[in-house]
Parts: sequence; C-alpha cells; structure tokens
Amino acid sequence: MKLIIQSAVFCAAVAASSFSYSAQQIDQSQTSFNTGVPFTFPGSSTTNIPLGQSFTAGLNGLLSGIIIESNGAIQGGSNTLAYNIIDGNGVNGSILGSSSATVTSVLSPDNSSYLLSIDTSLLNINIITGHQYTFDFTNVSGPGDLSSRGILGNTANPYSGGRIFTGPGYGNQPNWDLAFKTEVGTSSVTPVPEPETYAMMLGGLGALGFVARRRKSL
Repeated sequence: MKLIIQSAVFCAAVAASSFSYSAQQIDQSQTSFNTGVPFTFPGSSTTNIPLGQSFTAGLNGLLSGIIIESNGAIQGGSNTLAYNIIDGNGVNGSILGSSSATVTSVLSPDNSSYLLSIDTSLLNINIITGHQYTFDFTNVSGPGDLSSRGILGNTANPYSGGRIFTGPGYGNQPNWDLAFKTEVGTSSVTPVPEPETYAMMLGGLGALGFVARRRKSL
C-alpha cells in the first residue's frame, strides 16, 4: 500500500509541473554611439523620424524587453511610445506583435546617456537563436519632452547582427545601428506530463481511494 501511495503522490507532483521563464537577461547589445537620430517627443524641436532596428537573437526564449539610448532625458513627464515587433530583417515583414508602452528616461550607469526601457513580455513573442527580428518605433504621445536631439545611434555599423531602419526624410542608412539592448527570459521547463502519466496519476489516486474505503470498512 505504501508503494501505491508514493506512486500517486509522485504522479500528482508531475501533473503540477509547469513552464516558466527565469529572470530576464541581456541578449543582444550595441552600446557605442556617435550621433543622435531625430525623434520627436511632444515638446521637442526635432522632426519625427520613425525608427527601426533589426537584431539577430542569441538566445531562445521570451523577448521580455528592449532598451534604447537617448542623448537627452524625457523632461516634464512620461510618454507613450507605440512599437511593433516584426519577423525578419526589415520593417516590412510580418508583425509578430504591436503595443504601446509608457516610458521614462533613466540616466545610464556611466552617465553617458539616458535609457528608455520598454517591457515587451506581454506580447508573448518567443524568439529563436540565429533568427532575425526588427523592432519599429512609431507614434509618441504624452506630456514629456525629449530634450536634445533624439535617439542615439552609430554611423559605423558596429552591430553585425542587424541594421537601422529610418523613415522618410532622413534617408535609408544601411550602415547605421541604434544604441540598444534586447532582454530575453530564458525558459525553465519541467516536462509536460504525457497522457500515460495522467493515467498513472488517476490510477494512483483511485488506489488511494480504495485503500481509504477499505480501512474505513475494517
């Protein structure tokens, strides 16, 4: 009887297993910059240039966040930034997810720039190692003013896994990259029970019920 009970408990534990994501970690990173790409936040004096950047995933997992760097802080409030995550290298590919995020600026640890962080985890986009994706920033609304010139980039193509995409009026700059990082939540997987496992669990629980009834009748 002890063996049956242990079997039932084991099966119940297996059935309760789950699929979860561990703490997010930086995947792709391009942090060198030498220019500012105009990007309007309300109150700015620059001309709005839609921006995109492609990247090659280095990890399998959930695309949990994107960080872009600015050469000015958002002054006077936060802003809502609309964005798309696109499959492939370019802004014309199929859209995997679209959303908007309220962003504020935080001074970088080395005090060289400001960081704008976007939480993309709710889109549930699982990226695959070696595959290319593109993030595309579009409309901005809100009270904040992105002081100075805009989003930071580099004209020397320092990131080999992708490239910048800019909107009309600023030209197509194939050798540029934004200053950005991507964050990925790698998966921590406990195997999903097979149908046979559920059958074993039900059998074990049935055996437990039989033992309980038998003891009650004695």
